[in-house]
Amino acid sequence: MLDKATIEEMRAYILGEKDRLESELGSFAKENPQAEGGFESKWENLGNSEEDNAVEVAEYINTIGVERELEARLGEMRQALERVDNGTYGVCANCGQDIPPARLKIKPEAIYCIPCSEKLQR
Repeated sequence: MLDKATIEEMRAYILGEKDRLESELGSFAKENPQAEGGFESKWENLGNSEEDNAVEVAEYINTIGVERELEARLGEMRQALERVDNGTYGVCANCGQDIPPARLKIKPEAIYCIPCSEKLQR
């Protein structure tokens, strides 16, 4: 089991990462609880010409990809915070063994120990 200091250190890191992701998403998307990942990319209207419309579509397509990646990471951070709050952070969801602090420092959202993660990826 993780000691209290390590849990608090990880909590602080996860909260910082969550805030950073929300800020980054907010720079190009608006929060929308009904949208799949909780955010919705803004459509930028550049003009009415065919060229403007083509640029708008291309930019929107690129933005959607970035939005989805950031939303997925944000979801992982939120789930990690839930595990911290309910006392299951650092415990493998598959085998119940402790996840080593070194792994959590590299991948704070980890829900599996390395052996279980490798098994589940096969």
